[in-house]
Amino acid sequence: MTSEEGLATYIKQQPSTKICCNCYIQHQQTSVGFCEAVQARLLFLHLAVYYNSLPAEETGPTIDTSKYPPSEGITIELCAGIVDKDKCLEEIAKDEILEECGYDVPISSIKKITSFKSGVGVSGSVQTLFYAEVTDGMRQHSGGGNTCEGEEIDVVDLTLSEAKALIFNEDVPRPVTLILALMWFFDGNMSLTNLPNKL
Repeated sequence: MTSEEGLATYIKQQPSTKICCNCYIQHQQTSVGFCEAVQARLLFLHLAVYYNSLPAEETGPTIDTSKYPPSEGITIELCAGIVDKDKCLEEIAKDEILEECGYDVPISSIKKITSFKSGVGVSGSVQTLFYAEVTDGMRQHSGGGNTCEGEEIDVVDLTLSEAKALIFNEDVPRPVTLILALMWFFDGNMSLTNLPNKL
């Protein structure tokens, strides 16, 4: 197995059998949840996961977009990126926030929440979750991601009650990382003095 991203085969020899498993080697990742400090709104991203949103029998070389419009493959999730630079995780998170969301956040304002294994059963890569609070003064541009890498990202801001409703709303495609971040935030970690006590 190598340290590069891609498919690998893991072979384990046991006394009576040889076990072969295909696995996916994936970069470590960072994710950031953040709150707009003045308006007390949480910021997220819209990203596309179109292909995996379709029924298996409809995933051939041609997809009927009148039957399955691209809007069906839009998720709501945290700002995130892979760890592929020789920088500390906080610096990578800072770069991703600027690239995807348009905010230039000081590293001192990016707080680690936790690290955990993601993609269990496939890659088992490490993902680190951060939190940051942003203000209009940090805004440098409208965000959107790196168009050279084919990213098309919409920045979405939600009220606290709208964000809290995402936790158990199965009608909204969202990854478990977003759910974890929201549960952490609403479990007594709202640190801004102007956030409402009741949602």
